[in-house]
Amino acid sequence: MKEFNLDAALNGEPVKLACGRKAYILYDLSRYPELLKHANRRPLNGLVMSDCEENDCYPASWLPDSKNSFDQDNVIGMWEEPKIRIEDLPKPFYPKMGEWFYYVNPLGVVKDTRASNYTGPLYGCFKTEKDAQKWLDFMKSMMVAR
Repeated sequence: MKEFNLDAALNGEPVKLACGRKAYILYDLSRYPELLKHANRRPLNGLVMSDCEENDCYPASWLPDSKNSFDQDNVIGMWEEPKIRIEDLPKPFYPKMGEWFYYVNPLGVVKDTRASNYTGPLYGCFKTEKDAQKWLDFMKSMMVAR
């Protein structure tokens, strides 16, 4: 894990919390001592990304040493996107004629039922859009920028 870097965080890079969530430190009130004195807040302020669908994020604040009043919201380092392993990807299946399935093409994930229109075996068919999207995300993560 990358070590916590306040300058990078204040420039928009996400941080990782002890609970595993991603957070963004948006501003540092210690740069404005008079405001900090009257604000009655911790100097580092930002948003924690939630895994709750109703609320995408919630406000949080930290001390200069990146500590929060709740240990699970302490900053432990800089956020790194999780690496996708091929072993963790959903397994494709062979659809029967007329059965709905999803597949990946150059435009993204497509839903189809026309298994009878294809000649030969069908590969890379998935039962859910989410499963097909995981494969698309994996393939994109393996691409090398030129």
